[in-house]
Amino acid sequence: PRRRGRAQGLRSTMRRAPAARRRGPSLVVGLWGGCLTTCMLAGDALAASSASPLVSQCLRDAIPAEDRRRIIQSSDDPEGRPIGFWVLNWGSAKLVNFIAMILTQEMLGYEVVRSGLGDGSTTGLYATAGCADPNHYLTPNLTTGPKCSEQPDYAHHVALEVWDYADELAFFERLKAWPRVHPRDLGSIGYRGIEGMYVFRDQLHAANADGLLLEYYKDYNASRHKPWKYFDSYSAIDPARLKFCKDTTIHLNAKTYLEVSGDTDGVMIDSAGGVHDNEIERVGRCWDDHWWLAPSCREMPQNCIPVVTAGDGWYIQESMQKAAVYRLPWALAVGRTSRDWEEIGETHRVLPYWWKPTSSFPARQPEQIIFPPYDKQERDQGILISQADRVTLGKWASANLEGKAQPVHSMLARFSIPQGDIEKMVQQTTC
Repeated sequence: PRRRGRAQGLRSTMRRAPAARRRGPSLVVGLWGGCLTTCMLAGDALAASSASPLVSQCLRDAIPAEDRRRIIQSSDDPEGRPIGFWVLNWGSAKLVNFIAMILTQEMLGYEVVRSGLGDGSTTGLYATAGCADPNHYLTPNLTTGPKCSEQPDYAHHVALEVWDYADELAFFERLKAWPRVHPRDLGSIGYRGIEGMYVFRDQLHAANADGLLLEYYKDYNASRHKPWKYFDSYSAIDPARLKFCKDTTIHLNAKTYLEVSGDTDGVMIDSAGGVHDNEIERVGRCWDDHWWLAPSCREMPQNCIPVVTAGDGWYIQESMQKAAVYRLPWALAVGRTSRDWEEIGETHRVLPYWWKPTSSFPARQPEQIIFPPYDKQERDQGILISQADRVTLGKWASANLEGKAQPVHSMLARFSIPQGDIEKMVQQTTC
């Protein structure tokens, strides 16, 4: 993939750099070792609902707060503003933002602020494009939904750990008339992500005792097995803890899903009346306002296994395709908040969307459900029925950051954390 090749080139450049410039990664490790307690506190600060400055100090030789500068974006803004970090709402993303914010303010001498909190990776693209309300990117109207503009007043300048599938093609197509606001891709963050549908260890063992292997997708096939007896009914989950379908990726264009599955009952015409490629746009259909039910259990919904994800509906489109093609009796929904998603997983027998690196569900020991091997050719066509590959995690910056704060832009382009380090970090902190 395009970004993965660029990351490899970056690593080669780093190997040839002078010794003084090779100290970045070791500095990150040293920073982490000295700031564990502070980072735990920062986890709460970064989750706040309003813009949050980073007030703690980690480095011994930090540039004093009174000597830090702001960026001047225009003549109408003589006081300037801090560099805004749009923080994606999961533990590892909060952690790397905390580290990058500390480096920005204490080593480079710029004021920083947590400018917003994003439900999914795609919000990072809209944030760094200058959109004022990135979490509403699903709204068809760019100016009234995510509140994008051809001449943005940038509040968000940086987004870290943006997962590579973050609908980049659709994003750039949508903003093609405004090329000057397109954010800059700063390459890989150094580690990669793994995601998919998982099954908790206790349910796995219970099914194994009966001869059913719930770690393999074929043993969920509703025409051959009865896997639902190892799970709660989806109706047992409090709907107040779930998002409405219209506010999730269930409500995205379902054209590819329809082509892959042929499941006309699983989609509906978009109530907003959208048109895509001269066709009336269809989106996922909802049952009980919160759930999408797979074809293999719609006639007997009591047999639908609850599958719960988080964010704006992470992995939903992929799960819909897999459920339809492989006859998996799944009911898909999205937790209202990250905490709701975690508590549903902790208190109910469900299938959770899960990923690495993360520290969620340590007591329940999730194991990934295995699907047919990764098929790049299919996936390039939007057919998502094979096992997902490891995902490249990226860094994005606003179009104006390099011109307004070149040292920060340069540092972020080189900012990298090894896979082993990030996995240790997320296990040792509540960030």
